[in-house]
Amino acid sequence: MKQENTHREDLVDNLSLSQALGFFLPDEPHVVVEPVPARDGCTTLRVGGRFVHSSIAPAREAERLVTRFLAGTPQSVDAIVVIGLGLGYHLEELSRQKPGVPLVVAEAVTDVVHAARAHRDSAWWDRYGPQVLLPADRSDLVVSALRSLRARRFAVLTLQSATQQAPEVVAELHHALQQYRTRSTVNTNTLRRFGRLWVRNTLRNLTGGSPPPGIDALVDAAPGGSALICGAGPTLDDVLPEIKRFHRSMLVIAVDTAVAPLVRAGAPPHIAVVADPQYWNTRHLDGVDERLSRTILVAEPATHPRVFRLWPGPVLVSASLFPLGTFIDGHLGRWEKLGAGGSVATSGWDLARIMGCRRIYVAGLDLGFPRMRTHCSGSFFEERLIRTTRRSEPAEQGLFRYLHDAHPKAVPAAGGGTVLSDRRMEVYRGWFMEQAIRHPQVKTMVLSPEGAAIPGYQVINTGEALAGEQHRERTPEEVITRILNDHRTRGPGGEILSHALTRLEMQLQVVAAIGARGETVCAELLQRNTLSPGDLTALDRIDGDLQQFEHRELAGFLAEQAIDLAVNQEIPDARSSVIQASEIYRALMEAAEFHRQLIHRYRLL
Repeated sequence: MKQENTHREDLVDNLSLSQALGFFLPDEPHVVVEPVPARDGCTTLRVGGRFVHSSIAPAREAERLVTRFLAGTPQSVDAIVVIGLGLGYHLEELSRQKPGVPLVVAEAVTDVVHAARAHRDSAWWDRYGPQVLLPADRSDLVVSALRSLRARRFAVLTLQSATQQAPEVVAELHHALQQYRTRSTVNTNTLRRFGRLWVRNTLRNLTGGSPPPGIDALVDAAPGGSALICGAGPTLDDVLPEIKRFHRSMLVIAVDTAVAPLVRAGAPPHIAVVADPQYWNTRHLDGVDERLSRTILVAEPATHPRVFRLWPGPVLVSASLFPLGTFIDGHLGRWEKLGAGGSVATSGWDLARIMGCRRIYVAGLDLGFPRMRTHCSGSFFEERLIRTTRRSEPAEQGLFRYLHDAHPKAVPAAGGGTVLSDRRMEVYRGWFMEQAIRHPQVKTMVLSPEGAAIPGYQVINTGEALAGEQHRERTPEEVITRILNDHRTRGPGGEILSHALTRLEMQLQVVAAIGARGETVCAELLQRNTLSPGDLTALDRIDGDLQQFEHRELAGFLAEQAIDLAVNQEIPDARSSVIQASEIYRALMEAAEFHRQLIHRYRLL
């Protein structure tokens, strides 16, 4: 079932049934859908000659199915994806046994949706209907729905009939859901590792006299144009001999690791994209000089501050993906964000899309290790391996460790055959594949057949790419000049931000105090020999106090890991509930105080 619907993907949650039907197109070829009476007097459904529910007792079958399913599902599940709608018996049972948990339903057969709509009245849909109902072949929308619901601990229930009716569609949806789960796990681990560094870097970069302007001026700056996204993979070496021709024909956007190779090739990128918060990643920019004075740096606000100190040219920042940065962006009028798929190359691709480019070429974006190498010649990574070589630990040993640390495996190569890749690259491939579905108006072409294949991305050689980009209304230099002229007219908002941070600091101080009070109340309750549900009303009052603060989620950002661990615990009795609440209050208090102290320090600089 092909789908050309252009509904906003970020609004797919909480759709009404009539809105949901707008995503479905008629089935081709037509599938026979027959509501028929079951032996117990209920109505069952037959699709393409196969029963979706029991022909004897569909409601009782749904009860057994859901009971078995939930027995193997964690208590803390925050959403359930149901593949297969039928007449909704299993949805009704899920709503009874797991009230309050959002249901995201994917159905492959449009006429099944119409049959369910005819069989169930509006009261049933209001009470038992899913939060989201989408075509099973729109895995991108299903993932977007989970993202809108902020669901990370979701479970998947697949009806056997759905697999029988559309095995390839269901397999693809399972694959997309697994990739989203993997990305969520990676994001959680990344937050655990870098959360405090993100907060610290954001404050160091965005506070002070003249915070850098946002990338909003780049929106549609090159409508209908073309861009070359340069990563620093091994196959960038193949494109560098022609890079000057690309530079004259289209916008060249380089990730931080590819900037130095492009400069050495005599074609500094028009735009460089940086997002990493770590010091070592800034070393890719060692030796930057006036050759980059017209190269626009586009950075994530949590990028390591050394990047901003080094850069000789103009600087723009994307809107932040994190709560503190979002707060600051709101007061400085920065709204445009860049997609983050785990790699800075994903941000580079999304920047080209935001600028209005409809043809995007990628070079050195190998998402694997062609030729058993990790980076192009002369990259900081490769040079560091060589410089740190010792007789007992040659460069090849360090390269071997890098290649094998993330469980390498062979994946299909873009031009046929296979190439070595790993789990890190699988996350990035999933993001790029999702963009091909979400943004069909953007055509992405890969300049090397040796990298990992990305469904929806065409392989093209450099000659074909350049031949198709000879005649453009505006040259890349004209686009960049117009952006730079606009950039110079934008004023700072430092004073406005300073007042906002003062108010935020006061709010966080109150949140920390409430968290401390909650922890004290929990300690007093745990000293009692017995606890009843009524004893927990004091905690309800504390929760009510927390709800009054608009920016409490700032503290929750860093407390997320501790909150998740607490929520995942079993709560068999009132005492366990108090222990859980105490852990959450402590995490909120510590995170709020961490934010408050940093804001106080950098606000005074």
